[in-house]
This record gives sequence, structure tokens and C-alpha cells, in this order.
Amino acid sequence: MAATAIRGVTARLMRGNGSTARLSLARTAQLVIDHPADPAETVSAPEEDADRSERVELTDWGKAQRLVPPVEITNAPMEWDFPARRLGSGVPRWLHY
Repeated sequence: MAATAIRGVTARLMRGNGSTARLSLARTAQLVIDHPADPAETVSAPEEDADRSERVELTDWGKAQRLVPPVEITNAPMEWDFPARRLGSGVPRWLHY
């Protein structure tokens, strides 16, 4: 699904045309279930200091650093208004833009 979204954005940026896709979350889930990861394989490299943001947040579990995003988009920083917290601890409210 993410790859299809990226292809659509790329087509829009390169050729100026839009795109459509018919995707199934259930089918994607079935593909993941049918092809489990091999626990013997290393999925990713060990975490290093450069993988973490310099900013330290005070979360419900103590001090923490977020991982840096894998990609960056000019003038669109990936950031959060609040530090990480326990599920259900936020007050629900409508956002008005």
C-alpha cells in the first residue's frame, strides 16, 4: 500500500498526473500472514546513536528519544505536538484547521 502511494506521488511530481489504486487491507494482511519472517534473519541493522533524534522527550514511561525518520521532505518536518503517552490518556477533541 505504501509503495502504491509513493508511486502515485512520484507520478504526480514527475508527470503532473494523478493516480488511482484499488487496494485491500485484508488482502495485505493475508499476504503478511502467509509469508512470516524468518526469526533467524536479521531484519535491520543494530541501532546506533545516529538513528535517534537529539531531542529528548518526557513520556509517560520516562525520558525517550524518537528514531529519525527514514526520509525527509523539504519544508515538511516530521514532528509531533505531544510526547508519547499511554493509550487512552489523551482527551478527545475535534481539530479545526
